[in-house]
Amino acid sequence: MMYRANGLQAHFRMDFVMTGKADEKKLLTELSEDGYFCLPEPDEVEQVWLTRFLSEKWRHLMIEGHPELEPLINKTDLKDYHSLVGYIDHASYWTKQKRIFNNSEADELTSRLTVFTNLRRIFGEYKVADVEGLGRPEIYWRLVRPGMPEDVAIAHKDTWFWSLTNKLSPQRQSH
Repeated sequence: MMYRANGLQAHFRMDFVMTGKADEKKLLTELSEDGYFCLPEPDEVEQVWLTRFLSEKWRHLMIEGHPELEPLINKTDLKDYHSLVGYIDHASYWTKQKRIFNNSEADELTSRLTVFTNLRRIFGEYKVADVEGLGRPEIYWRLVRPGMPEDVAIAHKDTWFWSLTNKLSPQRQSH
């Protein structure tokens, strides 16, 4: 899922587990002829909230890992993160574990962003999967710097990762 807000492009990644029955008729009316759907863009209030939410998370993690850069980090907007490229090793610092939201952050995202309301409307009840058995929903974000194609994964099927890297027992995978 991708959001654009105030010059910031946010990429979120998560898997969903359906907990209710989707209304197939409603689902088919939402899909385009090519088999996908586009949800409405977030309004300005939501964009401002999301920008602030991600900026606070980013700033906290950056200062935690690089306290010596705190004055510089505090003067840098998230959308200008790429200007700090000479100060940190992007690939080694921004591991998946750093980018997964904690329980309260995941709850806040799923309750505040209209995309989750729209997904519920279209698909029915669901929960965000805990693929790696962390004990919480796995919603994570990605920082993508301009002109840095290595910040984005190659084209892939999610099932490749599901079958090769998940830590769920066969019983949990069937639910």
